[in-house]
Amino acid sequence: MGFFGPDRGPHVSRDEFHNKVKSDLHAKGFNHRELEQLEGYFHWSLHEEGSQKGIDKHEVERTVDWLREHRQHHSFSDEQIEHINHALRKHL
Repeated sequence: MGFFGPDRGPHVSRDEFHNKVKSDLHAKGFNHRELEQLEGYFHWSLHEEGSQKGIDKHEVERTVDWLREHRQHHSFSDEQIEHINHALRKHL
């Protein structure tokens, strides 16, 4: 339990997402459009206020699972989805 409520554990902050995750994925060949699309999937997590701010491991799992199950709604390949999963978990 955190000081002001339940402890969410490790999370990726907005700054970490922009400066580390997106950089890692760009190095793996992701283009600007793909990085913006990915950021859109985490928009609410990245712009939450207070203790809920950032992307936690459950949000990573849910979003990566959704990407795997709904390929018709995005342009990411299986390999790219694995890169996304790895980059986010690396910065948790």
